[in-house]
Amino acid sequence: MVSLSLAEVLEMPPVRAARPQLLAGDVTGPVEWVHTTELADIGRLLRAGDLVLTTGIALPEDADELTGFVAGLHESGAAGLLVELGRRWTQLPTPLVEACRRHGLPLVALTREIRFASVAQAVGERIVDRRLAELRDTERVHETFTELSISEAGPAEVLEAAQRLSGAAVVLESEHHLVLDYRAGPGDIGAFLADWSERSRQVELTGRTSWDEGNGWLVTRVGRRERGWGRLVLEAPEPPSQRLVALAERAAAALAMHRLHDGQRDSLTRRVHHELLVRILADSADPDVQRRCELAGVPLRRRQLVG
Repeated sequence: MVSLSLAEVLEMPPVRAARPQLLAGDVTGPVEWVHTTELADIGRLLRAGDLVLTTGIALPEDADELTGFVAGLHESGAAGLLVELGRRWTQLPTPLVEACRRHGLPLVALTREIRFASVAQAVGERIVDRRLAELRDTERVHETFTELSISEAGPAEVLEAAQRLSGAAVVLESEHHLVLDYRAGPGDIGAFLADWSERSRQVELTGRTSWDEGNGWLVTRVGRRERGWGRLVLEAPEPPSQRLVALAERAAAALAMHRLHDGQRDSLTRRVHHELLVRILADSADPDVQRRCELAGVPLRRRQLVG
């Protein structure tokens, strides 16, 4: 789901003009929509990610009732509570602030009067713009990998497309957790590939695609569950977006399609070994050649190779 962070909302001109003050919670959570209300029992009508704007004129005076109001917002998954000062309170009641702190619900005091409609419009337009951009990006991913599948593109072209569209490191590994090929991202590829086989064996797929938080990997199976022959891994230090998951799965499907078309020729593993042999003969001291050989299960250090 496309959203903004509360921090982004607080930096938007209509909100910044109200000189917001954060009194509880943090500003990292997602905001998926804005709900303007003066109802005290609004919690049951909210969706997760709704940001509540209110002047507080209909909120209760009683401390227990204020606590119940906050509990209702928390249970609904509300993104936070923004209260405009002036109409009801010049400062927010202590029970309201304390309840928000206990529940970790972001509470923001707006110290100047603003038009709530302007805030709702600005946030809504920004979210809609992001959703449209994501749809266009998803369509681009779909078209790219459809063309690659139709043209029977090889793994190198598929990995290059996946790296280009994701902006992250991409690795294709065999069913034995040996690296068949990779494309570097903006970070240190050496650190990303370190102890690959050992780390990869510890990552189990619960479905077609899984995110491994410890490694910062988005892992998807290449081929059907019962006949999978490898896995595709994208660097993903943060929880992956739906777009990134779709990208990984489309790339894996293109690789599986190539495998299907290529079934009567040499295996991918054999061709990888052939390419490595050619590169060893050209320059065995090349650090990239040595790294690729190590990852493919053919270490070069303290070895004498005879052809």
